[in-house]
Formats: sequence, C-alpha cells, structure tokens
Amino acid sequence: LAFRLAAPVVNLTSLITSAPAAISGYSGVSIPRAMSLLADMGTQYTRFKTGSGINAEDTALFEEIEKHGWHTAQFNREAVSVLQSRLGVGWERLMNAGMFLFGATEQLNRAATIAAAYKALKGKHKGKWTEDVHTAALKKAKNISDLAHGVYGKANLPEFARGTSTGAHIARSFYVFKTFIHNYLLTMIDLAGGNAQAKKAAAWMGFVPALLGGATASPFYAALMKAVSLFMDDDPEEELYRMVEQYTGEYGERFARFGAAGVTGVSIKGSLELNLVSLPTSWMDIFGAPGSVITDMGEGVRYLTKGEIKKGFERAVPNAFAGPV
Repeated sequence: LAFRLAAPVVNLTSLITSAPAAISGYSGVSIPRAMSLLADMGTQYTRFKTGSGINAEDTALFEEIEKHGWHTAQFNREAVSVLQSRLGVGWERLMNAGMFLFGATEQLNRAATIAAAYKALKGKHKGKWTEDVHTAALKKAKNISDLAHGVYGKANLPEFARGTSTGAHIARSFYVFKTFIHNYLLTMIDLAGGNAQAKKAAAWMGFVPALLGGATASPFYAALMKAVSLFMDDDPEEELYRMVEQYTGEYGERFARFGAAGVTGVSIKGSLELNLVSLPTSWMDIFGAPGSVITDMGEGVRYLTKGEIKKGFERAVPNAFAGPV
C-alpha cells in the first residue's frame, strides 16, 4: 500500500460499497439518499480540513467527530503495528510516510460516513431535536461507520490471535488485512436478516463491488463459481468470461472480469477481492504480510549478490517503486 497512488483511490471505494449500505440499512434512508449524503459530507469534510470554509453546523459536527478521535485512520495502523515489532521503529516511520495518503482517505471515509449517518438519522427523527437526542444519534452514527469500515484492535481479532504467546503473534501476522473482509461479510449478513430496507442494503454490498472491480470482488463469487462448476469440467471462471465475451463482445468480457474500472484500462480487481480464506501455501506464508516483506528483502539481497541489480531492487523495495522498475 505504501507510496502507491492507486491505494488511496481504491480505499475510497468503500464510500460506494459498504458505507451507503450501512447508512441505509441502519438508519432507514434509501441507498440514493445515503449516497447523496456521503457525497455532500465528503466534500464538506475536505473543505473543513483544507480551511475552505463551511457552515457552522457542519463545522461543529466535524469538530466533535475529531474531538472523539473517531476519524482516526485504523486500517493502515494494523499493518504498521505488526511490522514494527519485526523490523523496528525506522521501518515504521518509513511506512507512516508512505501511508500518508492512504491514511488521509481513511479519515475522509470515517468522518464522511459518521456525518452522513448523523444527517440521515436527524432527517428521520420525529419530534424535538434535543441535546440528548443529538448525543445518541452521533453515537449511533459512529457505530454505523464502524460497521461500514471496521474496528481494528485486539478486541476484534479472532480468539486464536489474541494474547501474547508466540502463536498469537504469528496468527496476528497472518490475519493482517483480514479484519476489513471479515467485518464486511458480517455487516452484510447482519443486514440480510433485517427489514426490507436492510435487505436491499445487503444486496448492494453483495453486487456493487463486482460492478466496480469485476466478478471476483463480489462476496457471492465463490458460491457462484461452485454452483457453475457442477455443470462443467473446464475452469468455470474462464468459461464464464468466454461465454460473456461470446454474447456481449470484448468490452462485456472486460467488464465481467475487471468491472467498470477495467473498461477504462485499469484493474482494481485484486484490491477488491474478498478472499477471507487464502490459506498459507508455504511455511513463510504463516507469517502473513511481515513474512512477505522479509522474504522479498531476502530475495532482493540474493539477486543483488548475483549482480542482477534491477531484479534485486524490484524484490527488495515496496511495490510503488518496484512497479516502474
């Protein structure tokens, strides 16, 4: 994620996928209304942070959100905190610098979602808007944001990844980046068991990621592929894309494989895939993201000692620099 311009852009897709669904499902407003509120509050928060000037009501709302620290970026801290214990404070500082834009977009995601949810709850409220009602609505709005974007910390880890044992530390390394996926699926399942509006919100979470990043971005993808595989011997995914291309042409196939972004020639498929399982295939995979960093740096050194400078540099540095190389 570090130093990559694509990462913060992809991060903002949660304002289209999970955030409007959570606001709609838990406040009772429609999906279009939730989207409108998110767009408005995202713009207002950006103006608030850049000092461009917004109305007093929105200023007070964002100041209260920031006073509680509810806007604080959490996703990138999960990775950095695990890396710190392995590679030291110097690496943490480098990663904090590299994750600056990603962290900024996460702050925008959380602040805009809280503010939009608050506005939605206020719009649906019947009766006098008192200070107590305001406080309760703000707390519920914060909870809606947590359901949309996840809460990072030991309390939300699986039981096997808690504690101070070596096994727990390894489990936390392996579980890095799984929290968002886990939270996304649990929120979608929770909404699916609610009223009619909540069920619409759950369906939104199930299908919209596929529109953005291709079929594999949908939580329903694995189930679909399993069902399709019962009726064919070939790779069901590739066969499905072949059929789509046959009936809709090249652009139809590209849309199915890579979503709306793919039609423009950009793939965010890998970033949106909800792969919760992804079991280790080697012993080093058990150590998750930190293990990957150590492996890549070791491979980089090995190539450098052989005189393969570009290959060594490519493996040893973050992807933002390796890509151009």
